[in-house]
Amino acid sequence: MPAVPAAPDADAGGSFPVTVAHALGETVVPGEPQRVVTLGPQSLDTVLALGVQPAGAVLPFYTQEPLPWQQPHLDDATTLIPGAPDFTPNYEAIAALDPDLIVGPDLFTMPDAYSQLSEIAPTVAYAENPQTDDWETTTRLVGTALGRTADTDRLLAELDTEVTATRDAHPGAAGRTWSLSVATGPDGLGVLVNPQDPLAVLLGELGLRQPEGVTSLEAGPGGVAPISLEQVRAVEADLMIVVHPAPDVQEALEGNPLFAGIPAVGGPGYLGVDLVTGTGLRTPSLLALPWSLDQLDPALAAIAEG
Repeated sequence: MPAVPAAPDADAGGSFPVTVAHALGETVVPGEPQRVVTLGPQSLDTVLALGVQPAGAVLPFYTQEPLPWQQPHLDDATTLIPGAPDFTPNYEAIAALDPDLIVGPDLFTMPDAYSQLSEIAPTVAYAENPQTDDWETTTRLVGTALGRTADTDRLLAELDTEVTATRDAHPGAAGRTWSLSVATGPDGLGVLVNPQDPLAVLLGELGLRQPEGVTSLEAGPGGVAPISLEQVRAVEADLMIVVHPAPDVQEALEGNPLFAGIPAVGGPGYLGVDLVTGTGLRTPSLLALPWSLDQLDPALAAIAEG
């Protein structure tokens, strides 16, 4: 079972001041931060993995509680701020926490929010683009701001080892196919086509490949191709992941004969997951990645033996 990398000692901060270069300028962190506020889930994951309890954390808009991989690492010292569907920060709530560092390289609206956030506290933005920066880059930005670059590099290396160990534990999965789709309703799916998606990269590292039915689809926005249930055989794969936004949608889709007729559905290689799990699979971090490997492990074992 993949293990969450051991966090460094909570008092293991580096030398200050540090300067963090990002797309919107340079942020100087004068001393070791004591009251950090995170603006996105990947930033929170990095802060927690590095042994820092933030003063505040903005939750994703689709949940009212920390994500499953975050919960074991948070304590009551962190104030949870509900997120807005349009990703606009709650400036008043953030300022009320009297932060000495705000980290938000994963905040989509940072270009508009940066100036106002910077008036509250030193703010770390994104490297190039908040929607396309790879997660390792985002992780290193946060680690640098906390003065913990060496710990960040160590934790990333340990996760590489965990991915390799998972691949080696299931050699029979090499060459098997996978697909991920999001149910857009009871009669349609959005199929992940983009080979550069973090989940596609991870599963490629584990030896799996996308089937021709998926790679032949024309990707739309976000690297996703919409299909109707009449085209559902395109997503047939040894490992078939379907994200269901609501239980009633899952029930309707899985009860449809066109969908239920796919051999993988109902078998050990089928993962019908909720939105939070789907987000974890596609949004890796120092905490989400080992959690995702745990979610995938039973299905990987099953398809390796099949």
